[in-house]
Amino acid sequence: MRNLTKYAEDYTSQPFDDIHLKFRRLKLIEKIREQKHENILEISCGKRPFFQDFTDFKKLMIVEPTRAFYDNATELLSKNPDLQSKVFVFNDYLLS
Repeated sequence: MRNLTKYAEDYTSQPFDDIHLKFRRLKLIEKIREQKHENILEISCGKRPFFQDFTDFKKLMIVEPTRAFYDNATELLSKNPDLQSKVFVFNDYLLS
């Protein structure tokens, strides 16, 4: 099993990720608007959960196995009362 604490530390310290994240988000939002998705599953939200950039959905479920990123997502969600009834964050793995 992967060391998720080390992964979170490594992921957070990579300087290129903020730039990569911005363009990845723009493309994702473009695709979601084209296809009119109402329910979204976000697998591993990293340090910036999707609801920070896009809120036009009925339900967003986040499955985040890394405790640091889960804690960050729940903290950010606690500061957004309007989203609390439609965003659900789980600290778990997505297993097949």
